[in-house]
Amino acid sequence: MPKLEEYRRKRRFDRTPEPSGKDARPTSENTFVVQKHAARRLHYDFRLAINGTLKSWAVPKGPSLSSGDKRLAVQTEDHPLEYGGFEGKIPEGSYGAGTVMVWDRGTFHVEGNLDAMKQLERGEIKFNLNGEKLRDSFVLVKLKHSEKGNEWLMIKHKDAAEDSTWNIEEHDGSVLTGRTLEEIAQELPPKRRATPIHAAELQGARKSAMPSRVEPMLATLTDRPFSDPNWLFEIKWDGVRALTRIENGALTLRSRTGSDIGKRYPELASLPDALGARQVILDGEIVALDARGHSDFERLQERMHVRAPSENLLSQIPVVYFAFDLLYCDGYDLRETPLLDRKQLLHRLLRTSERFRYSDHQSEHGKELFALAEKNGLEGIVAKRADSTYVSDRSPYWVKLKITKTVDAVVGGWTESRTFALPFGSLLLGLYQGKKLRFIGHVGSGFDAKKLKELSSKLKELAAPACPFDTVPETNERPSWVSPVLVARVKFSGWTQEHSLRHPVFLALREDARPIDCQLENEAAPAADPTAVRAREFVARVLHTKAQIEAELFKGCSETVTIELDGKRLRLSNLNKVYFPESGYTKRNLLAYYSAWPTSSCPFFAIGPSSCAAIRTA
Repeated sequence: MPKLEEYRRKRRFDRTPEPSGKDARPTSENTFVVQKHAARRLHYDFRLAINGTLKSWAVPKGPSLSSGDKRLAVQTEDHPLEYGGFEGKIPEGSYGAGTVMVWDRGTFHVEGNLDAMKQLERGEIKFNLNGEKLRDSFVLVKLKHSEKGNEWLMIKHKDAAEDSTWNIEEHDGSVLTGRTLEEIAQELPPKRRATPIHAAELQGARKSAMPSRVEPMLATLTDRPFSDPNWLFEIKWDGVRALTRIENGALTLRSRTGSDIGKRYPELASLPDALGARQVILDGEIVALDARGHSDFERLQERMHVRAPSENLLSQIPVVYFAFDLLYCDGYDLRETPLLDRKQLLHRLLRTSERFRYSDHQSEHGKELFALAEKNGLEGIVAKRADSTYVSDRSPYWVKLKITKTVDAVVGGWTESRTFALPFGSLLLGLYQGKKLRFIGHVGSGFDAKKLKELSSKLKELAAPACPFDTVPETNERPSWVSPVLVARVKFSGWTQEHSLRHPVFLALREDARPIDCQLENEAAPAADPTAVRAREFVARVLHTKAQIEAELFKGCSETVTIELDGKRLRLSNLNKVYFPESGYTKRNLLAYYSAWPTSSCPFFAIGPSSCAAIRTA
């Protein structure tokens, strides 16, 4: 009998709102759904998408997260894939009359080497669920000596999601609409929007190959806590930023500078097993937690520079990866998808454990979260516009509010110690202003014997004949200069009027930060009210065709856009900057003018790249 013939034979589609569905067809869909069905007897229908249909079991008591429970599951006829989204009333006199709720849904992956259909035919199928209510590992086992021939047992395996106290009646409500069975029966309106279960469902998702590299999005500093319904607010983790790439089970962890840091944190190697997706790029933070569960940067220092940590060090200072963004998922680039949608899908896909956590957020109430963070002695919070796209640059749509003032500064030199017992007295620090390195003060405290030895060795290797700062600073002892390649994390109490640090204390060297990113304007001049940003300036557009590029240059108003052609990305910033004050022409006008030229009339561009500033001067 064809796969859906029995399903269709039992139903009259002129009377029931259930979908007749398309015929079974080859598909890579790996969804599951659990539907609570108030028919003659209340039960739960568990369905797995296998070979183009929903393989279905009626589970009288419903699934359980307790590994001690063995739930009877009676296999029924195959249902069409479209049935997974059905929620409503089946009228009296129809097969299965009653109310149907989408109780849970998500994705699944089979365990083992055999595919789902072969395991099903064998009479035992093991799988991992990634739903809103059901998580991790389960098994369906066919009862060999059942007289009916269609009876199975559904069993939860022992894992991080196992919960012996779990009660299905405490987890009611539709994941599709938020309604109860009674509200569905009364045809009341939905209470919530369904969370997408596939990247393809997300607004702005673009089918593409996995990007070879993604630069991180950076937050702008502000000093005024705020609340706004259009923003999300997260705890600011004080650790090492890490972009995570997972491809066919292989994990790569990269720092902000692009360095591969995976071998430093071997306990994170199992992250691919904690995700309900095969190809993923995540953004997150590697942190070491103290006894209170707060991120402790000074504790993390013991791990940051150790390339092959011992078992003893791994047990003494374990790390946790907090994932806060999802940039790519199973064939779809999500950087143009609104942040809130990216986070919702990430939350669904990530199975949390003691090593991997989802960095949750608070909507709207930023002032309250900042006050709570301050009360608990946290480093600060990060505010992110809920509809922001992901831009590989510093952005006004992510802002950080610090409670503990810290700065990543460039080491430009050192001074001699006043005692022979120490290799140096202080480090000379600077921040870039454009391409000029501005001196911001000395730091002479915060060094223990280990840090002094490590720094002294590095400073000698980097000795330089000339001062790297734009002007030679006044120092309290004789200075020695170094090439400006080291970045130091320093905490301090505030800034002087001359933009020098007050009461600085050395914390650690930052191998994951680039010196040129340590800019004075990002640290000493807090941004204006982020909520004042105009909506039209907000969207960080990505252009993929010549027509889109010309439309933006000739008629657009965006400050920043990204062009992506032939797999290459080019970012255009400051498009509204005036280049010719006499006429008022902007950088946008100049690029529009060049775009209108035929290629044959621009032979001088073949010589090599030219900056707009150079062309403007010419």
